[in-house]
Amino acid sequence: DEAVKMSDDIEERHYLAETFRKRAGARARKGGDPRTVAADLVKAFELARDQNAYLFQVRAAIDMHQLLEPGSRPALASEALASSLLELSPAYPEAEQAEALLSLDK
Repeated sequence: DEAVKMSDDIEERHYLAETFRKRAGARARKGGDPRTVAADLVKAFELARDQNAYLFQVRAAIDMHQLLEPGSRPALASEALASSLLELSPAYPEAEQAEALLSLDK
C-alpha cells in the first residue's frame, strides 16, 4: 500500500503494475478476499497494457489464473493472457507458462 501511495505522490509509475501484482500475491497468500486480489490484478494488467509493458501484462494474466479460482477470475483473464502473449517474445519463460495456462482454459 505504501509503495502504491509513493508512486502516486512522486508520479512515478514505471513499476506500478508490478507493485499491484505483487500486492495481489501477498494478499492471496494471506487468504485475502478474492475480489480484492482480482481488483489488484486487473489494475496491474490495465496499467501494463496502457504502458505497452507486455511482460508485465502476461505476468498479471498468469497470476489471475494461478492466484484465483476459476469462479473468482476476472472476465478478462483468458483474453488478457491470449492478447498479451501475442506481443511477448517466446524467449521469456512466462511465454511458455502462459501458453500452458491457455491450453488448460480450452
